Amino acid sequence: GKVVLVGPSAAGKSSILYRFEIDQFEIDSPTTLTASFLNKNFEYKGQMVDLNFWDTAGQERFNAVSATYFRNAHIVLVCFDISDLNSFNQMKFWVNQAKAKTDVNTKKIIVGNKCDKIESRAIQQHHFEEFMQTIEKTDDEFDYIETSAKTGYGIKELFFKILNIYLKCQRKSEVSELINIE
Repeated sequence: GKVVLVGPSAAGKSSILYRFEIDQFEIDSPTTLTASFLNKNFEYKGQMVDLNFWDTAGQERFNAVSATYFRNAHIVLVCFDISDLNSFNQMKFWVNQAKAKTDVNTKKIIVGNKCDKIESRAIQQHHFEEFMQTIEKTDDEFDYIETSAKTGYGIKELFFKILNIYLKCQRKSEVSELINIE
């Protein structure tokens, strides 16, 4: 399954991937300049799972992420830094990109990262709830989770959310294939 991470620069996308990979956090990790890709193969509930995570490789600074990047994605993670109002405002652009460059079957999760910076939180819950109400009026379904790649908070929940969405998509696909065969 293809999982795409997008969002403003310095939102912590690569740090989230790093957490997924080895459950660690790299202090002062540089902005990603090369393509980041993480493949996770494992067994879950008796089923083999193959997840491929795609990071934007710093291209988001130039708004250069093409439709090709989103093609065949099962899940899009739209990440932003909750301690940075500018990051929140830029995230809205990425939500629109995810809506425009994927279909309604692609699940989308907004990830408010860096929630460990609670004292410098720029986005209050009511701001976010207002924003979510505007996008919920569309056909696309967005979910929301807060994480901290630094402390690990919410990372396992995010991973299991991705996993369960992917497995649900797989079951729908298998049922659809059975219907088409008969």
